[in-house]
Amino acid sequence: MKGAVFHRACGSLGEGRLKACSQTRSGVTLLESELKQIEAIASGLPADEDSERQNELKRMAEKQKEAAERVSGWQNLLCNARQRRLLERQLEQRRKEEELLMQDKEEEMRRQQLEEALIERARAVTLGRDERVRAFIRAQMIADTVAGQREQLRWAEEKRSMEQLRQHDLSREQQDMCRRLAEREQREKHAQQAKAMQAQAFLRQQINEIAHRKKQESEKLAVEAEAAKRQLEEEQQTEREAEKAKQEESKRLYRELVRANEELQERRKAAEIQKKAEEALAFACAAKLHQRETMIRQRKEELRAWALERSERLTAQGAKALAAAQAEEARHQEIQAERFEADAKKAEEAEQLRRVDMQLQLKESRDNQIEEKRREKERKMRDDSAYAESLSRAAIAAQAEEERKLQEQRHKLWKVGEDQKRQARERQESKKQQKEQALEEDRKADEKLREADLKLQRFAEQGIAAAKAVGAEWRILEKAKNRLLHQSSIESHPRSKDADGGTETRRSPVLSIA
Repeated sequence: MKGAVFHRACGSLGEGRLKACSQTRSGVTLLESELKQIEAIASGLPADEDSERQNELKRMAEKQKEAAERVSGWQNLLCNARQRRLLERQLEQRRKEEELLMQDKEEEMRRQQLEEALIERARAVTLGRDERVRAFIRAQMIADTVAGQREQLRWAEEKRSMEQLRQHDLSREQQDMCRRLAEREQREKHAQQAKAMQAQAFLRQQINEIAHRKKQESEKLAVEAEAAKRQLEEEQQTEREAEKAKQEESKRLYRELVRANEELQERRKAAEIQKKAEEALAFACAAKLHQRETMIRQRKEELRAWALERSERLTAQGAKALAAAQAEEARHQEIQAERFEADAKKAEEAEQLRRVDMQLQLKESRDNQIEEKRREKERKMRDDSAYAESLSRAAIAAQAEEERKLQEQRHKLWKVGEDQKRQARERQESKKQQKEQALEEDRKADEKLREADLKLQRFAEQGIAAAKAVGAEWRILEKAKNRLLHQSSIESHPRSKDADGGTETRRSPVLSIA
């Protein structure tokens, strides 16, 4: 009765285990033959002590050992529904699997020891049992072994097919991901190239416009320079003509001055000649006066002598009349001499005044020429300074316009650079959001796997509780549950960091309770 109940419980446990193992990771699972053996041991059926039974049990133990080693070496995809996201995590998963394989080997060694103990116990228990029951058990165990081997072969085939499908799906997903990434990079590259081409075209257009404006400005400046050059040439021609006129005027003035000097020299010569003539005349007059005085003195002497001669003869009245006549004659001679001297002095003063007037006129003419030259030079300097100032103002205005255009071009380039930086930041934000979304999807997948592991744990606990309820051996189920939980997503690891996102997984409260 108890054996039948335990058999039904173990059967339901095995079916549930096979259903739940499709949602867990790879690991060691209990075979149907092991459950049958545990059921037989728990039922306490008798066994024979013959060597055939021992050899059969040894062969079964060796086959179970080989099957367990094969099962422990296989990667059970039916128990591992979690899909690996990236190819880089395969190496880490393989390392973990190697560690789990080592643990499985150690567990297998302990299991072999337990099986040997169970075999010894079964040998001790089956000593008092009936041969017919022993034959029935042997036939049932052989049938279970054959069924288990068939199940293991079917399971291995399914496992290989699932592995191939998983590899195919992973490769296809990887190819799709690579293709999407390549398409996105290609689109971004095309967009960048289009933007760069637009920016280059815009810059080329701006440069062409600036060059065209510069060309127009240079042509305008060249025209202005040509006009200024023509104006300058005209002004220079005018200045040359004015200079020629001035030179002609100066030559004319010089000729006039020379003529005036010649006339002055001639006048001076004439004045000197006249002066000499006047001096000669004056000397002649003086000689005449001296001669006349001499004659007058002689006449006086003669008159004195005559007077002395007549004094004796004339009376006092006659002497007085003679003296009055002599005095009148002398006074008349003195008046003539004074008049001659006054005329000579007036002529000399008039000549001196004429000379001074001519010198003043020559000096005033020279001063006027010098002042005219100075004024002409100042006017030319003012015109040159005004032209230079206008050219400097035009150059400053052109430079200011060029600086303004350069500032506008730099501002446009800065705006283009800012747009590119903003687009780069948007792409980074988009990549970050995609990464966070992938991490969120991984977290949800981990949560689903965790729920499946919790269901498996509850199912195993129910099986252990059922085994305890029927009084069967439940420690083997407990160890199998611990192995499955150790290989599941709620293993007793305090904190594990994800390789991609650096997220932490807290310790499962269900495992800590177990």
